[in-house]
Amino acid sequence: INEAPTEVTLSSTTIAENSAADTVVGTLSATDEDASNTHSFTLSGADAAKFAIVGNELRLVSSLDHETDTDADTNGDYEVTVTASDSDGVASGSATNFTITVGNVNEAPTAVTLSSTTIAENSTVNTVVGTLSATDEDDSDTHSFTLGGTDSGKFKVIDDNGVKKLALNSGVTLDYEGGTTSYDITVTATDSGNETTSSATPFT
Repeated sequence: INEAPTEVTLSSTTIAENSAADTVVGTLSATDEDASNTHSFTLSGADAAKFAIVGNELRLVSSLDHETDTDADTNGDYEVTVTASDSDGVASGSATNFTITVGNVNEAPTAVTLSSTTIAENSTVNTVVGTLSATDEDDSDTHSFTLGGTDSGKFKVIDDNGVKKLALNSGVTLDYEGGTTSYDITVTATDSGNETTSSATPFT
């Protein structure tokens, strides 16, 4: 007598965020007393639309983001149910539920912001121009900043109790009447995973 498969297993239930569409989450298999049986699989559940079954593989329909919960109950866990049918069309007595987790991947900061780009002439060393910050999808990331560009030597980055600020360097005098009224610098932000981005245009 042909007996129904009794359980479905999935080789992996974790997928890295930003994985491309059609990336394999894991391989499906079925427990079946009839060893010669082959199996097909069908997908259901609250988040089934995010995935597809191709042969015996569970795959992504589109990329998923760890920081943006698009599952049905917006808790970051994607719930699917897989049912196995054997080669005689007999389905498993109870479908198997799986929770797919989207793993976090460190992402580079995407922008650098300087809170002010104006400084008074004749300011003294360590006078703050503005506060530096970086836009980053990874909320817990910390950032360091480095300077480049034509006039980077006139400025430096200082740490004010964990807040990074752009300040005037030592031995520099800025004189409005001297004829130079703007200075070009490029700021690069590096996150704790060593990913970087630079200000798209120099600050002046």
